[in-house]
Amino acid sequence: MPKWLKKYELLRRVEFTLYALFGVENILFFFFLLDFNNYKTDNSIIVYFISMVIGIILFYTGIKKIFRFKAEIENIKISSILYLQCDPERFIKQVEPAVTYIGNGRLTWYSQTASELSLKTSLATAYMLNGDCEKAIALFKDVYLHSEYNKNSNGMLYYLHNLIIAYITNNDVKNVKKYLFDYEQALKDTNSSKNDSQFFIDSLTEMKYRLNLICGNTADAAEYYEGLLNSEPNMLITYRTTIYWLLANIYRIEGREEQEIDCLKKAAELGYNLFTAQKARQILKDKGITVKNMPIAPVELPKVKYIKPLLCIATACLPCIWFIITQF
Repeated sequence: MPKWLKKYELLRRVEFTLYALFGVENILFFFFLLDFNNYKTDNSIIVYFISMVIGIILFYTGIKKIFRFKAEIENIKISSILYLQCDPERFIKQVEPAVTYIGNGRLTWYSQTASELSLKTSLATAYMLNGDCEKAIALFKDVYLHSEYNKNSNGMLYYLHNLIIAYITNNDVKNVKKYLFDYEQALKDTNSSKNDSQFFIDSLTEMKYRLNLICGNTADAAEYYEGLLNSEPNMLITYRTTIYWLLANIYRIEGREEQEIDCLKKAAELGYNLFTAQKARQILKDKGITVKNMPIAPVELPKVKYIKPLLCIATACLPCIWFIITQF
């Protein structure tokens, strides 16, 4: 099991253990109180019971916020390898053993959950960004077989979007057309929110441009992708690199060598170890041009906010403290 998953699992186990111990302790104190009162229910028993239930809920809330947040930080560290540092090969080495470990049923609380599906989807994306489209397609299909993606139209659309992009990256025009048709049908049936619907509509437009591009048709494509770059300043580095790579191909087809080289340079500088960046560097090298990678942006990890969770935990302990003071 990878170190990051060990730490993630440890944090979740500690969270569960502390919560279980606190719950058992409160229940024992409740029965002790009943015993001291000869099992007669009076106002103090009722007040303690209500306080105990509220305390257990507050304790769970506080513990969950601290430990789940710390566990989520481990996920952010791993995700940054792919989406910020653009190193799919390293990401695969970290995540592939974790997916195998979980898939073997060794981590039952994690297995067959949205978290596992998300991890598999990220791994499939890493395969695609590393140029291994066949593995990406196989894993995307495996994710889809899970019932979570069949429960709502959003899941179907996200799955189809990922699968179509993998087929586009693999230049598989036949399957792109097949699944684009399915995507359009699913889009008609969706009951998504306004924001989600717009995302899916925008994705459909982008996928059609990419299909046209692999068929050699660049009509309006340069203007479209240039507009995307200008309209989304906080775009993921992986996606920005992909767009520069697409623009380079568009300019090559249109015979605009100067713009092509400019976009190849940007893709090579931004993309670090993405296969598109490596291809861009090789093309530039063949032209006698060398480029340097831009400095890797530091990973900005969110800080755990302890005040509110600790207040919840402290408040949750009051019934136990009251019991100890009054009964012993």
